[in-house]
Amino acid sequence: MALIDTYNLTKKFGDLTAVDNLTLHVNDGEVFGFLGPNGAGKTTTVRMLCCLISKTSGKYSEAQVTVRKHPVSIALSNRVLEKIDKEASKEKRSRSEYIEVHFETLLFGSSGQMSDA
Repeated sequence: MALIDTYNLTKKFGDLTAVDNLTLHVNDGEVFGFLGPNGAGKTTTVRMLCCLISKTSGKYSEAQVTVRKHPVSIALSNRVLEKIDKEASKEKRSRSEYIEVHFETLLFGSSGQMSDA
């Protein structure tokens, strides 16, 4: 089952096309990441997938639910961000500083292996 499906997902900021017709499928159990140079649209794509910014065009679904009709990602991303903010405040860091410092631990856990959480 596809957990994330996009079809021709596009985001434009005025005349600038940040993401251009992105089609991808991420299935249950797959690990997926974005690699690319600065300005390639990685962060913009993640922001669209988390419903933090709106898409210009295209379709997106999460766990076979169309996000436009049922923004389940908003609730999920808010819970994740709340947890990160709580932990960051304990260390007197901003959200982005906390993520930068703890990125590998957040992704792989303290053992260096991919986390099941």
